[in-house]
Amino acid sequence: MKITVDLRKSVHENAAAYFEEAKKWERKAEGARKAIAAFEQKNIHAKSKPKQASSKKTKAKWFDGYHYTTTKNGFLVVAGKNAKQNDELYSKHLKDGDLFFHADVIGAPTTLVKSGGKPVPKEDQEQAAQIAASYSRAWKQEWNTVDVYAVQPSQVTKYSQGEFVGKGAFLISGKREWFRNTELKLYLSHDEEGVHVHAVHHAPKPENAVLIQPGRTPKEQAAKTLSKKWGVREEDLLGVLPGDVARI
Repeated sequence: MKITVDLRKSVHENAAAYFEEAKKWERKAEGARKAIAAFEQKNIHAKSKPKQASSKKTKAKWFDGYHYTTTKNGFLVVAGKNAKQNDELYSKHLKDGDLFFHADVIGAPTTLVKSGGKPVPKEDQEQAAQIAASYSRAWKQEWNTVDVYAVQPSQVTKYSQGEFVGKGAFLISGKREWFRNTELKLYLSHDEEGVHVHAVHHAPKPENAVLIQPGRTPKEQAAKTLSKKWGVREEDLLGVLPGDVARI
């Protein structure tokens, strides 16, 4: 160890100078130790915090603001969340070849199957009926089943004898295709793009999915439970839950 002595100072003065220098380096070392400990603690906390799945969409789609799913054979099903959206689906998105579904209960969403000009198989229609049933008021009333009907676009109108019917309401003419005793139940799943809804009828359970049915567990509590389990945002779950559910 090399020691430099200032010949202009006495032995005691040189010793005092080295003592002060040693205290200065000791303070720096203590500060470094604290900084390292704080960094390690922050890193441990970050690793232990549940990673939330990303809710970002690769590209915004016209149906993102609605309830929606894809059927077994790839047909898009879209349902309104309120009276305004029900009218929008009818006026802007119901095209020739599509199918219009509605649960036979007051307080049900306009539900469309976008056919893309192709015939919609019966099993896909039954899945659409389940979406229409599950997002109706029947869920909040804790019904197990409800009847749902489907019609062609030409059978739906907003006018009665020249007068416009109320917001979110429609007049149906002609023969209806009935889906009797449609069960109220859905699968919920999640991936890096967010939370997804699936019909149960004619569908295998998706990976990491849960089955939901009408019940008395508040939807807010269900959302909180699934948020912790899946690491997704509660608001994303609240956006797709039809109402209170059976215990998850």
